[in-house]
Amino acid sequence: MSLTLKLLGPDVPQDFSLTVDSSLTVTQVKEKARSEWPDANTVPTGALRMIHSGKFLPDDKTLKDCRIPEGETTAMHLVLKSADAKTSDAPSAGDDKTPKCNCVIC
Repeated sequence: MSLTLKLLGPDVPQDFSLTVDSSLTVTQVKEKARSEWPDANTVPTGALRMIHSGKFLPDDKTLKDCRIPEGETTAMHLVLKSADAKTSDAPSAGDDKTPKCNCVIC
């Protein structure tokens, strides 16, 4: 079944919508968005991230697996991942030896 995605974001052209099948993977949707992008040569597919309901969608999942409602228009954010973005070197919150707070009590 098909659905319409209204893609929003600071890097997305205004009124950018796609009609896709729910069996497509997130990667396939990104490729379709890139092919219909006005200046497609400047947008690498790997730099696109899709956000729905506050969560980044995994590239290997289908839209149906991500529980995107079928048969209606769904708004999603499509953002460009910065080329200079790095992973955090900070220890995870699950590390028991790491202080959880930087508060100073005098």
